[in-house]
Amino acid sequence: MVRFIPGTMVIEPFSDSEDEEELDEVEHHSIAASDACDGLLDRNDGWSHCFNCIDEDANPVRDIIHEAVHIHFTQNERIESTFTLDAWRRMGETLSRCQKLKQFVMDDVRLTPEILTALFRSEGGSYGFPLEILSLMWGEFGSEGMRILHPFLMERTVPMKSLCLFGAHMDEEGAKLLAEVLERFPIKNLDVRVNPLGVGGISKMLSAKHAKSLSVLQLGQNSFDRIEIAQVAKFLKRNDA
Repeated sequence: MVRFIPGTMVIEPFSDSEDEEELDEVEHHSIAASDACDGLLDRNDGWSHCFNCIDEDANPVRDIIHEAVHIHFTQNERIESTFTLDAWRRMGETLSRCQKLKQFVMDDVRLTPEILTALFRSEGGSYGFPLEILSLMWGEFGSEGMRILHPFLMERTVPMKSLCLFGAHMDEEGAKLLAEVLERFPIKNLDVRVNPLGVGGISKMLSAKHAKSLSVLQLGQNSFDRIEIAQVAKFLKRNDA
């Protein structure tokens, strides 16, 4: 059962103790990843020193592929601006071969189609890890980027605890692709703030097979017309029954 909080456009559960624990867990691991010493494959490889990687016990790792459970990009504008496409590709190749990865956070990085392809469409591996949390806040990749990310999301093998696409700038087309993901598997916490999703996109997304599994849906900082608000109200009524 969910409720809608006016003004913030956040939908969250009435009984939220369990979900608060899960959100706390997300925050805890993000903090732990930020505070941990980074696990490196090679300090000279051009990218791995920009990430904090920790294992199941929140300890730094040296073998990212076999040990990393949480990978958190540590924002550095100077380093990010000097990344070559080859560096992004090496990053994607390593990511694609990870075996235990549950959380990947890359916030505040403008993800161009080329970077998204390098990260999530590498031919070097299977991306077979049990990802539960993906955060690409302020990726600004739009619906074009969502088309690139879509196959990666559709190949997930476990339900996701959290998917953050805040500031992706997706329009109706991107929302429909996200709806296809919600048709395939549940997502517990979904953040699509700052995305002009459109009437058709909102409708598709909220009528998807697993939309009712959402415990927290964040839609804030979007411009909604009467029809879109009606779609949200219909979703709330259906899930309140």
